[in-house]
Amino acid sequence: MSGTARQPMNMSDNQPKTGASSSFGRDHLGQGGRLESFDDGHIPETQRGENSPRPRIVRYETEADNAVHVYDGLLQNAEARMLYEATHNSKKNCATAELQGQEEPWGTYVTTDEVVRWMEWKQHSEGVASPGDVLPYADYVKLWRQSAGRFFKCSDLDDKGCSLDMEDTRHLLAVETVAKFFLETIPKRTGCVARADTSKDAERLFSESEFRSKAHGVAVWALSSTVGNAVQYHIDYAELLRYEQNVIVPPLWAGTCQVSTLRTNAQPERPSMRGGEFCVNLRGLDHYSDHGYKGSKSGDPMGGWRRPTLDSRLDSGVYVSEDSWVTIPYAHCRGIAHCGELPHLSSPIESIDDDCISRVIIGFNVFGHDVGHLVSKAPEHSKTFRRKVKLYRSTLATPTSHASGMKLSQIRNNKGLTKLLVLAKREKIKAELRVSQERLTRGVWERLLGQDVAVSTIVSELSRASEWPRKNDVHAHVNHMIYSDPEYLDSRSGKRYRIVFGRDCKENKTTRGSLVSLSASLSAVEV
Repeated sequence: MSGTARQPMNMSDNQPKTGASSSFGRDHLGQGGRLESFDDGHIPETQRGENSPRPRIVRYETEADNAVHVYDGLLQNAEARMLYEATHNSKKNCATAELQGQEEPWGTYVTTDEVVRWMEWKQHSEGVASPGDVLPYADYVKLWRQSAGRFFKCSDLDDKGCSLDMEDTRHLLAVETVAKFFLETIPKRTGCVARADTSKDAERLFSESEFRSKAHGVAVWALSSTVGNAVQYHIDYAELLRYEQNVIVPPLWAGTCQVSTLRTNAQPERPSMRGGEFCVNLRGLDHYSDHGYKGSKSGDPMGGWRRPTLDSRLDSGVYVSEDSWVTIPYAHCRGIAHCGELPHLSSPIESIDDDCISRVIIGFNVFGHDVGHLVSKAPEHSKTFRRKVKLYRSTLATPTSHASGMKLSQIRNNKGLTKLLVLAKREKIKAELRVSQERLTRGVWERLLGQDVAVSTIVSELSRASEWPRKNDVHAHVNHMIYSDPEYLDSRSGKRYRIVFGRDCKENKTTRGSLVSLSASLSAVEV
C-alpha cells in the first residue's frame, strides 16, 4: 500500500487581489490547492514595491504521513559518474583553491510523458547502454551517447544523431535518472524510512499510477559544492512564480541523489567528507512558519538544526532527533525522497580528503498539472531561469521602474537589458517553433500508419493558410523526415516504424538534392 498523495482542491484566495497577481489563483491554479496568506519572512526583490501583493502559499491537502525515504544503491556506478562529470568541472586545477566551488549549477525540466517515452523506447530497443554491463567506463559512455542519439531521433525531438552537446546530455541524464528514481524505485520500495508517526507501518511514498496521473513533470537541478559550502534552511517551491507573483508553490514530492564518490562508514575505500549532511524536519510547514526563509523569523539560518549524537542513529546511518530533525549522511548513489512541503538544509562541508573531488547533488522537484507547465518554461538553475532573473534585476536597477514603468528610451539606453529582451524573445520563438514542429511530425506519422498517402494529401491536410506551417513548410518538413531516415516509436503498440515510398512510386532516395515530389506516395513500415 502506498501513501496518499496530496489531492487537488478548488482554489480560494482569502485576501484581496491586486495587480497582475490577481489572476494567479483563478487562471493558473484552478485545480492545484488552496491559496492563502503565508509569511515566511522573505519578500523577493521583485515584490518590494508599494503595490506588491503580500506573500501567499498554495496548500495541498494530504493524508500522507510526513516521512523521509532513503534509497541506497539507487544508481549504478557508471550512471552516477556520468551525472558527476556533467556537473563537476574536471578541467579546473585542483591545486588552485580560488577555483573550487565555482562550477555553475545546471537545471532542466523533464515531463512525465517524456519519461514514459524513454522507458518504452528502452524496452523495445536493442543496443541500449546498460550500467550493469561489464564494460570499461569509456565504452559505456560511447554506447550511451549512441543510444541517446537514436532516442532523440525516434522521439522527434531533434535530428541530433550522435552529436549531443552538454545541454542535451544533461537533459537526457535527467530523464534517465527521473525514470530510475520516480518510476522504477520509489513505487516499488519503501527504503529506509524516518517518520513522525512511528506507530504505523512504513508505506511507499507513492504508487506508479499516482505519479503518472498527478505529476506534470520534474524540475531537475545539479549543484557542485566544496569545503565551506552549505545550503541554508528553506522549503522548495517554484522559484520563478515567487519572483513574479510572490506566491509559494511547493512541489508534490522532492528528492535528491548523491553521485560523488565520497566515503561513508560502509565504504572505507572512498575519500571521506566531514559535514555536508542532508537534513529534513518532519514538522513541515508548521516548522517553516516558525523559522521562516533561511531562518529570517527565528534568527537561526539553520532552522534549529544541530548535528545529532550517535545514540539517535537508525539504519543506513540516518539520525532522527527529538525535535523532528532527520539527518542523513552523504553516500555515493544514495537517493532521498519526501513530501514537497518539508523544510530542509545541507550542513556546511567541513572537509574533503581529496581536493579534486566536489560534493555533487542532483535535486528533484515534482510539480503537478496546476503549475508544471509554468515551471517548465524556466526551471531553477537553467540558463533560461538565470536570464529571466537577470532581466528582472536589470529593470529594478532603473529608478522609475516601480513608479511608472520603464520608458522606451530607458530600455534603448540599457544595452544589457535590450540584449536580454532580444534573447528572451528569440528563445520564446524557438520554443514555440519546436513545439509546432513536433506537432507536425506527429501529424505526418498518424496519417502514414497503416496506409499509403500522397505527399500532396499530407501537405493539404496539415498546412495552414495564414500561419506556420504553410504548404511549403509542410512539404519541406516531410522531405526532411524522409531523408534524415528517422524512426518512430508508437507508444500504444510499442512498435517502431520508418518511412518508405509506396509500391507504385518511382521516387527513390537518389532524388535527395530536391524536394520529394508532391505526387509521390508514402507509407510507414515496421522496423
